[in-house]
Amino acid sequence: QAVAAHEAGHLVKKHIPVRLFLNFLFFPFMFVVALAWRIFRFLFVAIVYGIAGAGPAGFLRLGLDLIPEVPTLFLLLTLAQLVVWRSQEYQADAFAARLLGTPNPLIQFCIRSDELIGIPRRLPRLWGLFLTHPSTEHRIERLRRLFSTGPIPVSFPPALDGRR
Repeated sequence: QAVAAHEAGHLVKKHIPVRLFLNFLFFPFMFVVALAWRIFRFLFVAIVYGIAGAGPAGFLRLGLDLIPEVPTLFLLLTLAQLVVWRSQEYQADAFAARLLGTPNPLIQFCIRSDELIGIPRRLPRLWGLFLTHPSTEHRIERLRRLFSTGPIPVSFPPALDGRR
């Protein structure tokens, strides 16, 4: 039940279209824009200031200048994507807990799945930047905080609860 409720949270919160947009439109677009800006900057300096760099040697330098920038840009866009994914996981957890009326089944599932797979419940903070899902420790902490004031009613989009 907990897993089904969590996955239903992804559907209800429309996480899949957001991920598709980020993966196939936004991040590639940002990557192309950043590269185009770098090329424009190089050409502007070469044409306006006429410094060494115009011609074949200049384009070689442009290529060499891009070597550290491309992986850095890719890393930054990937980290931004992972932040969105972890946020969506927290949202799906909260939805599941509200739907079930308690966070306990989801907490138990997270703990058991970590034990079965052999994932440590507490991970070094830096590792968390590179994970698609929050650590179990953080998920449990958020769920307990969410329910510290008692059960919170679940809200469905109009199409799912029958109201218009």
